[in-house]
Amino acid sequence: MAWSTSGRAKRLPPNWPVLRAMVLRRDNGICHGCGKHGADQVDHLVAGDNHAPDSLAAIHSDPCHRQKSSAEGGKAAAKSRATRPRKRPVEPHPVACRRVVHVFGHPNVIPGHALHPRSPCHPRIT
Repeated sequence: MAWSTSGRAKRLPPNWPVLRAMVLRRDNGICHGCGKHGADQVDHLVAGDNHAPDSLAAIHSDPCHRQKSSAEGGKAAAKSRATRPRKRPVEPHPVACRRVVHVFGHPNVIPGHALHPRSPCHPRIT
């Protein structure tokens, strides 16, 4: 998500510009991601809204901050998918329901597949 469409800016404290300048000065512009000089942004070391100076560090906008944010977003999305209930029950694979072997032009039903009475795909009349 781009910063321009994010609600994150609204959650920053009113003194964010002062905190940002203080952290960049404290870290001497050294990126905590790669250790090189030239950091131009401030990053929260732990995801969340803790704006204490000891939980902030200088970081390069690209690629360091972009990669870190992308990785955090991917982990959050995976966690969300894992905890979400499935919308519908698991169904047998459609190919498993079509396994019929034709020998001399006649279908032979394979046990456990297709039209075998114990197959999960067997059409049952209820």
